[in-house]
Amino acid sequence: MASDSQAIAAGGSVLYLNDLALMAQPIDASSLEPSGRASVVGLQAGRGPLGQIFATATEDVLIYGAPGTTLRELRWLRRDGTPAGSTSEPIDAWDLRIAPDGKRIVVTEIDRQLRTLDVFIRTASQPAPTRLSLSTDVDESGVWSPDGLRIAWAGQRRKVMLRGAGAVLPEQTIATFDSPVQVWDWSRDGRSLLIGRKSNDTGDDLWIQPPVEGAAAQPYATAAFDQAYGAFSPDGRSIAYASNESGQFDIYVDAFPKPGTRVRVTTAGGTEPRWSADGSEIYFRRGSEVDVVQFESNRRDIRSIARLFDVGQPIRAFDVSRDGRFLVNVAAASQSATPPTIIYNWLTRTGHGGTETRSKDN
Repeated sequence: MASDSQAIAAGGSVLYLNDLALMAQPIDASSLEPSGRASVVGLQAGRGPLGQIFATATEDVLIYGAPGTTLRELRWLRRDGTPAGSTSEPIDAWDLRIAPDGKRIVVTEIDRQLRTLDVFIRTASQPAPTRLSLSTDVDESGVWSPDGLRIAWAGQRRKVMLRGAGAVLPEQTIATFDSPVQVWDWSRDGRSLLIGRKSNDTGDDLWIQPPVEGAAAQPYATAAFDQAYGAFSPDGRSIAYASNESGQFDIYVDAFPKPGTRVRVTTAGGTEPRWSADGSEIYFRRGSEVDVVQFESNRRDIRSIARLFDVGQPIRAFDVSRDGRFLVNVAAASQSATPPTIIYNWLTRTGHGGTETRSKDN
């Protein structure tokens, strides 16, 4: 029997995947050893995001699902959730950020030829993206400089990289760390990168990294819980971020450059905060929603929290342009779900007897 750490037991057999074939290996009840040959009981079976088999079974019925798709699309939306521009082609996209000019985006996506995670620049006028990162390791979480001329990103999991947005000059390594790193934001004055660093003692932390080669990073938020998705306010006097201090991720705002006046601004969950252009609002995602926190004129007291729109499916990442348009990363609309396959009396395929009938698309 092939080794599969995600195998499941049912009907005196062990079900496991061999590529896209769902196999059933009969097991001797007394010795718990394989008994006879494994047989194919399903084709085009898939796995979930954690590697689990898309299957469940009793002695009478086997149900399994097809391989899932990883393709996404980037949708431009207005504040009320209506379309605000063209939708991208289906791509395997992850995080994204909109350029200051609102015309370009930097996207982490799977390179279709190399099958590596890389940083690309996309524009509406050019169907083919420009690859920015050059390594064949993981490159992700690109952010724009305030003038839109450069992009910083996390390269090879442990480096902060920098390159011109024209992808002409070579990459530059700003800093190298001994633990995984993310790049969250670039301050409007151009002097600070907000990065995430993982620690065995405190989890995900926030650090300030000058965008200069050889400059040392300084800690910003390193408490004994996770702090992530940091974003500088437009005036550079505050940082919004998500923390799971309460047991779930919520949005917090603290002063910059010296923290110490932290305010929790959500209580029902939220992550990936984004500031409005004037700093009077913070947008965040919550599952399939994008919500907004509105502040009083002092930019500290909360006036209201409301839902802006719900796309009806989980949002993987989003950003907001300076003119107020939203870009969301969601599952591609053309990738409709394949109905599960149901097999009755499936044990006939393992040689245990019975009468088989099959029903699909139930």
